Amino acid sequence: VKGAPALYLWTAGHWGEWGLARGKFAAARSGAASRVRDLAQTVIEIDPFFEDAAGYRILGRLHSEAPSIIFITGWVSHEKGLQYLRRAHQIAPDHPATCFFLAEAILDHEIEKRDEAIGLLEGCATIEPRPEFVLEDSRYARVARNRLDALRPAPAPMQRDPPPLNFPAARPRSEASGPGPGPRPSAHPDSTPLRRRCFRVQ
Repeated sequence: VKGAPALYLWTAGHWGEWGLARGKFAAARSGAASRVRDLAQTVIEIDPFFEDAAGYRILGRLHSEAPSIIFITGWVSHEKGLQYLRRAHQIAPDHPATCFFLAEAILDHEIEKRDEAIGLLEGCATIEPRPEFVLEDSRYARVARNRLDALRPAPAPMQRDPPPLNFPAARPRSEASGPGPGPRPSAHPDSTPLRRRCFRVQ
């Protein structure tokens, strides 16, 4: 049916926006995640290349971001999310949203491939916006730059030289020590030598 892929795609997109506004856990419990999954899968079955692999992009983002809740969204798989996003990136390597979503999924679930994620963010931040999607592409370029800034280490504080120690100039010894010592006082008030005092005739 002509226009069917767009209908399923935009329906999935609106359910996704509603889920983000409602909250991930609340949306998952209400069944929104399952609806988005089924709609995105239908887009892939009709046309996997539609809108630069939008079906793979939505399905990959869903598996990467949705919470896994037993009996509700137990089907969520981070591994599948990375596989779908890599497939979307393979089909449309210059799509800003795909680059950003894949970079975030790698940082969240494959941190050992951090360099790959940084490369994707750098490409997203500098990519030329498409004429028909200037606002959307510019937004992803901005959030990619913000994520890169958050990943870069903070610059080390500049170390300043300690102020010089200004000691007072040394004075000459004669001035610094005051008047020299006078005659050495006798150990006894009587200055007569001990021998003379002991044998002095009274």
